[in-house]
Amino acid sequence: MAAASVAIPGWEALATTSSAELKRERLRYAFPANQLGARTLRCAGYDGSRVTVGIIDTGIAARTPVLRGRLAGFRNFIEDRQGAFDDNGHGTAMAALVTSIAPGSRVLMARAGNARGHVDVRAAKRAMSWLRNPGNGRRRPDIVLMSFRIGREDVRMRRGIRKLQARGMAVVAAAGNSGPGPRTVTTPADYPEVLSVGATDAAGRVASFSSRGPARRQRGPNFRRQSRFVVKPDVMAPGVRLDVPPEARRGGKATGTSHAAAVATGALALAADARPALRGQRLVQLARVTARDIGAKGRDPITGYGRLNVAAMMRLRDPAQRRCAARPLGVGLLG
Repeated sequence: MAAASVAIPGWEALATTSSAELKRERLRYAFPANQLGARTLRCAGYDGSRVTVGIIDTGIAARTPVLRGRLAGFRNFIEDRQGAFDDNGHGTAMAALVTSIAPGSRVLMARAGNARGHVDVRAAKRAMSWLRNPGNGRRRPDIVLMSFRIGREDVRMRRGIRKLQARGMAVVAAAGNSGPGPRTVTTPADYPEVLSVGATDAAGRVASFSSRGPARRQRGPNFRRQSRFVVKPDVMAPGVRLDVPPEARRGGKATGTSHAAAVATGALALAADARPALRGQRLVQLARVTARDIGAKGRDPITGYGRLNVAAMMRLRDPAQRRCAARPLGVGLLG
């Protein structure tokens, strides 16, 4: 399906936004990633320019100023409507967070969610097939973000995720907003292969709504046999009252594990840019084992491995880079 730009209400005013204002906006949206060690990679000169991120969501308002030039491709798997758009705003928020943290990264957006934010499972499966082979000379994503939930275990969806991983893509999913009770991590975040992300607030505390584990590990050729419990979520990231563009749903401030997963995806895009050999499950596993423990000692069903720490994925040897990375968080990501 062809992708084309469409008009967005209020775009005439947004078009006059200066480059200095855009930089301040990106800093504001990217600020939560300071908790994840993103400053270290940005100080080392990495901005995600070698990384493409696939997002399966409600679409994208591509003319949002902070997203200008970041859209690599768009496909609509819900209806026969041409052009890139987002009548819900959720997908726009996801893309804005990712590309503000990793401003050199590009986004492939697959629309599988409708105006109410409900994701069609069949559309999501078709979206995964497209991301494996986006065509028209587009590069396949290095990371795929799935900030949605489906009602129950779906064999074909899990197979689709494994096919993405077989092509070298890391899959990130929101843990869900069904906490604080146990065993509330939603699908597809409860799949063992996926890096599931829970939410913390500005003080680093676990958000009350963030879904908790553990989850049942699915196994067998059809993934129907259940074995032992597996600890989920995997990692934590900021997800409470984050700044998002006005074109996003409830633009201004947003809360949820979806947004935490987008912040984590942006930070991982920096890590993938810094270490190109890290792809797929290797990137996911390194993100797990280098996370900073913030809950009960060791891996636990509330905070998983701990808070994502992309700084731990590499070593800085340049003294100037180390000094930059050590600056107080309050001065902004790029400071």
